[in-house]
Amino acid sequence: MPSKMKSRLIFSGILAFAALVVNWLLLGQSSPFQNHFLWHAELPDLWVALNIIPVFGSAIAAGNPHSGSEIIYGMILVTQWFIVGFLLSGPLLALRFWIVKRR
Repeated sequence: MPSKMKSRLIFSGILAFAALVVNWLLLGQSSPFQNHFLWHAELPDLWVALNIIPVFGSAIAAGNPHSGSEIIYGMILVTQWFIVGFLLSGPLLALRFWIVKRR
C-alpha cells in the first residue's frame, strides 16, 4: 500500500476513534463530565447536530423513531467521521508535502 494512502487511512481511523471518545464524553451516562453537561447543554447539542445522520440512521435501522439502536448509531458515527477524516486528509497531506517541498 502506498505511503500516502496509509497515512490517510491512519488519520481517518484516529479521527473516527476520537469521535467515539468525544461522543462518550459529551453524551455518555458514565462520562466523568455527565453532571456538568446536565446544566450546560450547548456543547452536547452541537455534537448531536453534527451527528444528525447517525441519529436518523439508527432510528431508521431500528424501526423505532423514538429510540434508535446505540450499536448502529456507533457504527454510523465511526463511518461518518472516517469519511470526513479521509476527505480532510487529502488537502492536509498535500499541504504538508507543499510545505516540505518549499523548504
